[in-house]
Amino acid sequence: MLVAKQLPAMRRRPRRRHSGRWRPNGQYRREVVSYENPKANIGIHRFVFVLFKQKRRQTIKSPSSRDHFDTRNFAAANDLGLPVAAVYFNAQRETAARRR
Repeated sequence: MLVAKQLPAMRRRPRRRHSGRWRPNGQYRREVVSYENPKANIGIHRFVFVLFKQKRRQTIKSPSSRDHFDTRNFAAANDLGLPVAAVYFNAQRETAARRR
C-alpha cells in the first residue's frame, strides 16, 4: 500500500495525519483503492510504501475514506499482521519555471 504522510502545513489538523493513496489486493490482482495523485501543492510530499504478506486467501476490506486513514487499524481489521517491508521517500513538485 502507499500512504502519504502528514504534510507540515497540516500539523494543525492531526485528523488528516495520513492519507491512503493506493492499496492493491495481491490475491485477486486488483486494486482495493485506486491510485490518487498528490494534490497540486508545490513542495515536498512524503510517502511510505508498506508491504504486508497475506497469511491466506482473503478479501481485503476497502476503507471508508482515504482521509483519516490509519495503517495499523487497516492491518488489524484485515488480519495482515506486521509489515514485512516498508520504504519511506520524499518527492518534490516544482513550479513550471523550475523544471528542466
